[in-house]
Amino acid sequence: MRDPRLVQYREAAVAMKEGQFRAPIPQEGEDDVAALGKALAELGTTLEAKFEEANEITTLSKVTEKINAGLDLDEVLNYVFESFWPVIPYDRIGLSLLEQNGTVVRSRWARSDAPVMKIDRGYSAPLQGSSLQRILQTGQPRILNDLRQYLAEHPASESTHLMVEEGMRSSLTCPLIARGKPIGFMFFSSMEPHAFKDAHVEIFLQIAGQLSMIVEKGRLYDELRQLRDKFLGMAARDLRPPLNGI
Repeated sequence: MRDPRLVQYREAAVAMKEGQFRAPIPQEGEDDVAALGKALAELGTTLEAKFEEANEITTLSKVTEKINAGLDLDEVLNYVFESFWPVIPYDRIGLSLLEQNGTVVRSRWARSDAPVMKIDRGYSAPLQGSSLQRILQTGQPRILNDLRQYLAEHPASESTHLMVEEGMRSSLTCPLIARGKPIGFMFFSSMEPHAFKDAHVEIFLQIAGQLSMIVEKGRLYDELRQLRDKFLGMAARDLRPPLNGI
């Protein structure tokens, strides 16, 4: 009589072939068939890890391609938001830049799947004395996996209060460094508590340098465009004919 476990093992093997690596596999017993089931389960775990690693490499490569393609900053950030979720969990991504000689942090871009955004482009806060200042001092990303608890411990943090109002429950804050100089932060936020792990920090660090450079280039481009518009406006006023021919 055929062992019914063998039928389940065959179904599990077919599922793995189709990319379903967590198919139920009975492993009870100490006989050779049970040993086969345990080996098959271990194979599924290994294949799943390899599949996730391949997805990470593919996603990072595509982001790098977009960065190197010379797209403007908003296009790169929108691409990150639309494609980065297989490697880092988030419902919201924000970018803030340092201004006024590094004394102010101002939101430059944000995008969220939440129904409301309390921190959008233009929101600013002083850097001095903030937790972001400590992140720059260490140069290392920070994970907060319970924003409500953090807010209870730091009730004066307006930005945390607004993020909690948006529905965010955990965050990964990453400093951006270009040519050895801090230029701002990227914020990954999730509506789920305890969403972030050390592995997500490592993934971000793989492209942090390239993202920092495209952010810096984008900021310089914005400044040059503003100067151009300013001078064009001044030139237009200077060339305007006087009233009444005077």
